[in-house]
Amino acid sequence: MAYEKRGNSIYFYKKEREGKRVVSKYYGKGELASLIAQIDEIEADSKEYKRFEEQQRREKAEKFEKEIAEIENAFNELITAHLLINGYHQTGSREWRKKRNGRK
Repeated sequence: MAYEKRGNSIYFYKKEREGKRVVSKYYGKGELASLIAQIDEIEADSKEYKRFEEQQRREKAEKFEKEIAEIENAFNELITAHLLINGYHQTGSREWRKKRNGRK
């Protein structure tokens, strides 16, 4: 979006993409153009704020998922240690079984 001076007047044009081409669209001049420009600026700010909020939400979710993964790994290590101490072993299929007569 931009103001363009043509002759002695200032006009408000907005650049928009139509397929592969960029086209200038006329939106007015004078006070009407100024109001349209302000509305466009508010909409652009709103979109930028929404992108910022979405980025913040994603970062929080990633941090939460990382913390959950760390807790899950610690829990799995704790369970493994408990089973080993109590005489269990893992079979080839990764199942836990109690050792028999001191053997696997």
